[in-house]
Amino acid sequence: MISKKQRIPELFFNEYYKKASSTHTPHFLIKKAIHTGPEGRFAVIIAKKTIKHAVDRNEIKRLVYGTLDPKRQKNLYFIILKKDIRNTDPSVWKAELSNTLL
Repeated sequence: MISKKQRIPELFFNEYYKKASSTHTPHFLIKKAIHTGPEGRFAVIIAKKTIKHAVDRNEIKRLVYGTLDPKRQKNLYFIILKKDIRNTDPSVWKAELSNTLL
């Protein structure tokens, strides 16, 4: 899990989300915005329509945050989950996420 300093604050959503460029993968929509901070910042977004229970959404957010390395990236990343990844092999979506963020 990354620290709270490395997550995107609510104020950045209004400023950067619409300007961000997007990349589609089978499991994620990743929006990247240029930021001049020393480390990357991340936000993992899971819609209630995708996964119904908040407990399950929080569990998946923890899994995704655990795979991220803020020291390797220098931009803002909005990671939006397209479909449930609990039944998918973790190595598949982790590789997909790391390849896209490079």
